[in-house]
Amino acid sequence: MKSLYSLSARVAAITTVALSIAACGSMTIGEEQRESIVSSCTTAAGASGMPAAQVATYCACSANKVIEAKMSVTEANDQSKLAPIAQACIAELVAAQGAPAAPAAQ
Repeated sequence: MKSLYSLSARVAAITTVALSIAACGSMTIGEEQRESIVSSCTTAAGASGMPAAQVATYCACSANKVIEAKMSVTEANDQSKLAPIAQACIAELVAAQGAPAAPAAQ
């Protein structure tokens, strides 16, 4: 499980690029970009070293949270906005596997 936590920041950065590409031309990321976001995220998360078994769940979670937040393309390119989404999705993956809560921030 520790490996998922260590991937969080890296995956957030890669997901930012994926979201940027997926939402190109749209001011607000919406349902119509879901398939493109998940596809781009899947490629990026897999390349980041995320275990293949978690990639689909992580990317679906990320797409859901970005769409629910009604993020603009600009916001989706802002690490400070996307990192909490990536961290929340990683935490959900870990919780689903029955792992203990994330280590406290120092």
